[in-house]
Amino acid sequence: MQKMEDRVRSQLRGAGLKATPFRLAILKLLYKSREPLDVQAILESFSVSNTPDQATVYRILESFVTSGLVSRVFFDVGAVRYELTSLEEHQHAVCTHCNSI
Repeated sequence: MQKMEDRVRSQLRGAGLKATPFRLAILKLLYKSREPLDVQAILESFSVSNTPDQATVYRILESFVTSGLVSRVFFDVGAVRYELTSLEEHQHAVCTHCNSI
């Protein structure tokens, strides 16, 4: 776990971003996720007593996108999702019945 923490801190520093607790948590969550996440999924990953507000999550994601750490992924189903930019080129399949990715 410490390796991931060090990698995430290093990436944030390399992008010129301060390693705040919420930034660390969101970037680690994106590392662990096997699919792009929307803001709601990110918010739900936090404990009730330690949840950032929605505007904070959007600001953090925007800073990640601007710095090149994270990419926005757009689907026909409407929601914007986010994933690490460092992933290899790949495609996403969306179920036409339940809209899962």
